[in-house]
Amino acid sequence: ATSGNYNDLSNRPSGGFEVDSGIDAIGTGQDYKYMYHDLGRTPKVVEITMSFNGGRSCSSKWVATDSSSGNMIALYVDYSGEVNTYLKSNTRTVCRDHSGSSSYQDFDIYVYSNKIKIKRGSERSYTRPNITEIGWVVY
Repeated sequence: ATSGNYNDLSNRPSGGFEVDSGIDAIGTGQDYKYMYHDLGRTPKVVEITMSFNGGRSCSSKWVATDSSSGNMIALYVDYSGEVNTYLKSNTRTVCRDHSGSSSYQDFDIYVYSNKIKIKRGSERSYTRPNITEIGWVVY
């Protein structure tokens, strides 16, 4: 993890934003996952990249708009191998993994001054994949 003091103009990493990052795994049955960071404040931006069994992946950037919601930009590779983007405003969602036109899994994000929490959810006839790795960056 890297971090810097925003007030120290001689040491301003990532354009003056404090950054923390890591790698974790979630598996198949876990509904909540906590990833701890050292920012000392609630993150303004969260970037998530997830790898699934079967070679699929998705990545999202979530930008806070207030304490409870934000805007999400997602890039994912669906079952047919096509790359798709998904945009949503006023949401907690950080990533979606589609298994068709209407079945999907998404991940709601909750941000805190020392951690981010991911809640796993699904729609319709979606079968949860094994999430083999989560890469995350907060700033």
